[in-house]
Amino acid sequence: MDSRLARARCSVAKTELRIAEKLCRGIDTPRALTVKLLIEHGEWQQLVDLRIDPSNYSDAPSFRDDYLVTKFLQKSSSLPLVVDREAVAMSAFLSAEKACEATNSRIEAWIQDPTIADPDVTDVLYRARDLLAKILGPIDKRALSTVESYMDFGPGTTTGLSRVVTRGAKYSERFLTTTSGLLDFGLFCLPAAWRRVVPGFTIRNKSRLKFVPKNAKTDRSICIENDLNIYVQKGIGAYMKDRLRAFGLDLRTQEWNQTLATLGVDWGLTTMDLKSASDTVALGLVTFLLPQDWVELLGWCRSPSVEVTPSETIVLQKWSSMGNGYTFELESAIFYSILLAVTEISGSPSSHLAVYGDDLIFPSEIEDLVSRTLNFAGFEVNDLKTFGKGSFRESCGTDVFEGRVVTPFYMKWNDYESHPDHVAYLYGNAIRSWAHDANRGLGCDIRCLPAWLFAHSLVGPSRRCYVPSRSFGVDKGLSTCGFWANSGDEYQPKRCRNRGGYIFRYWCRPSVERVIDIVGSYTASLQRPSDFSQGREALRGRFLPSKHSTQYSVIWFNPGYWY
Repeated sequence: MDSRLARARCSVAKTELRIAEKLCRGIDTPRALTVKLLIEHGEWQQLVDLRIDPSNYSDAPSFRDDYLVTKFLQKSSSLPLVVDREAVAMSAFLSAEKACEATNSRIEAWIQDPTIADPDVTDVLYRARDLLAKILGPIDKRALSTVESYMDFGPGTTTGLSRVVTRGAKYSERFLTTTSGLLDFGLFCLPAAWRRVVPGFTIRNKSRLKFVPKNAKTDRSICIENDLNIYVQKGIGAYMKDRLRAFGLDLRTQEWNQTLATLGVDWGLTTMDLKSASDTVALGLVTFLLPQDWVELLGWCRSPSVEVTPSETIVLQKWSSMGNGYTFELESAIFYSILLAVTEISGSPSSHLAVYGDDLIFPSEIEDLVSRTLNFAGFEVNDLKTFGKGSFRESCGTDVFEGRVVTPFYMKWNDYESHPDHVAYLYGNAIRSWAHDANRGLGCDIRCLPAWLFAHSLVGPSRRCYVPSRSFGVDKGLSTCGFWANSGDEYQPKRCRNRGGYIFRYWCRPSVERVIDIVGSYTASLQRPSDFSQGREALRGRFLPSKHSTQYSVIWFNPGYWY
């Protein structure tokens, strides 16, 4: 990290620690005092290792306070910990590979001799295989046509594009990277408008390992896929999502997981989390559970190897990893089929199941069989994040104690190249939101006022903006562009006469047009003409960050109802 980014990281860390100290002083519980002392004495490792046991609490308000001060700094990548987070992530990635290798050997031996496994586990896995065949359906001409219609790029980088990523750049006149298995698809089956501008293909039978911030202790490993591979993978993933939705699992939203987490204590449900689930979907498990035509389709666009360093490449023992365009849907389908199979065997209600990636919810009475099956399949249950007894449940970012949401906010700013005002806006709004929810919407918890005032003071008066709250469907990005505020007493919105709404000001990077990738931008707009925002971006070219300034936007509701 260069000196400029190091200074920015130090500035963010100071802001986070000052806010944390003021919150601890305001919360004023024994746990808050403990956290405050750890901060004052620079005991960063003890701070991120601090744990909280829900069974030690008898009421939600007390737990909510201590849960916040325990957790809010544990995902910060700005803390001066003496730890190489990338090395920790690399070690975890390699450990997952070894686990997948062991799983592959175990499943191969089990297929030859089913008696080496628990009979109940064997029954579950064979039923799960039958269920997956019904859920996914056959790969026929209609299915392939639907997959093709869904093919598109994701928002991230690829092995062939590492500069500023825009839609136009991805469809531009450049050589596309691809595995050899997809070359014929690129030559003959790409959309005609795109195929005409592609000068050629670069064969690359591997993805590239990369690390991104996760929390204070470790980074997260992802595999950057080739251009053509991610394009096809996204189409397959979208089709799998449609098939799962037809069988009762809607991966478009986390609401069902969050609802069941809220009802978990009353309904006797377990919320389960798995360690490194995406990295432990072993080759042998996928080839056993999925129908043969699906194995061939998924394998067709899979990267068989990963480039760990420029001089080292390893053959993957896992089927796919984070970064693959269908990994999320694939692991969700596997876990859902296993849970359905267990409920069929045990007679438990399948209506009480929820799956979103590796966030699982099911009746507590089947927890033992679910755990045994997942362990045999190569997955490790995260005991620290699995709850089937007591008053606490968590799933998909929603933490619940005795039926009341107690989710803390986390200080985890990683964009060190952005303006410092965005940090102040984000944390100021997080404080206000938590304080508002703490009082169940009846005003804000006064204990949080000093911390909010500190965040508020970090933004100069001339740049200080106020925006509508999250409660009215406003773009989530506005949480870093202004302070959520009440209209009338904190500021007066202006009427937009010609459009019938209200106008507010927000602080952001302006869009600066550069006419590059003209052909690619036009091609991109042809791929998804119904996507107005993406098409508009593509046609206008690449947007680059410049100096910050205020911009204006119109909102369409009565300002008297704002936050």
